[in-house]
Amino acid sequence: MSPASRLNLLVIIPHRWCAVPDALTDLRARLADDFGAALHLRRAAGPLPAPLTVFAGYWAPHTQEFAWWNLEPHLERAFVDLSWVDDALQAS
Repeated sequence: MSPASRLNLLVIIPHRWCAVPDALTDLRARLADDFGAALHLRRAAGPLPAPLTVFAGYWAPHTQEFAWWNLEPHLERAFVDLSWVDDALQAS
């Protein structure tokens, strides 16, 4: 399979968000086992309210929708918004 046709999920992480290592490991394993896809993480260059997911490569019809439905809970656990920490430090 050529790299261009390989299934990938790119997650762009907002500046004030952090990855949760154990949940990220679970997400990577699910992507690989269930879809044969790889996970790629990038930090957002500008403001972003929540992680942005981009499906890359050729996902067969309806596979992308099924993957999103299946992976959404794992994505929610894999990233956490830490902006409240900065806000609390600034307030004190």
